[in-house]
Amino acid sequence: MEVVGCRTALLLTGRCSNNWVDAPFLHLCRTHLQLGTPDDHAHVTNNRIRAAMDGQGIVDAIGARIYGADNLLELSAAQTSPGHDLVFEKPSHDNLVIAGRLPNGVTNHADHPTDRIITARAKGFSITTPPLPKPRQAVTNRHNTSIEIMITQPGTVSAWTLADTEGNVQTFDSPLHPGHTIRLAPGESILLEYTDTPEWRWRSVPW
Repeated sequence: MEVVGCRTALLLTGRCSNNWVDAPFLHLCRTHLQLGTPDDHAHVTNNRIRAAMDGQGIVDAIGARIYGADNLLELSAAQTSPGHDLVFEKPSHDNLVIAGRLPNGVTNHADHPTDRIITARAKGFSITTPPLPKPRQAVTNRHNTSIEIMITQPGTVSAWTLADTEGNVQTFDSPLHPGHTIRLAPGESILLEYTDTPEWRWRSVPW
């Protein structure tokens, strides 16, 4: 029922796949849940884990630290260190997290940022809107939720291109207009061709 007072409460390592793990309470640990390590991340896949994690104020406590890929996680966290409810490490990708609560935030180091978090409540406009890139320079959605890009000032755009996570692209030879909305899933990117700089604002959506 409870794993308590450990450096790492639950660790999946080696050739660890196709497991169902129910961990009702991971408590008072430095790292509560870890999927994979830098050396074996490719083999920690296709696991299904449900866990509640509570660091109860331990310094540098981490909820879940994820190196693996293609895992399905149902998680909630409390009293971890800032930004450490979830930590997606560099090799992680294509993990799906259904989150009850993540009040302390998420850190995303993933090289291929396709990990996704589904929450009951999205952050909406409170997420950080990145600066507009230079013409013909792509920007990638590194948030773990889908994003709606809302155009507030259209500038002078001649074309814009979307790229999905599989390397496919779609170009639109058309301008933008105020209120124009463009959706990016985690890991997808957008590139604009323009002479007069447009303005945008990003909004997180929960699905």
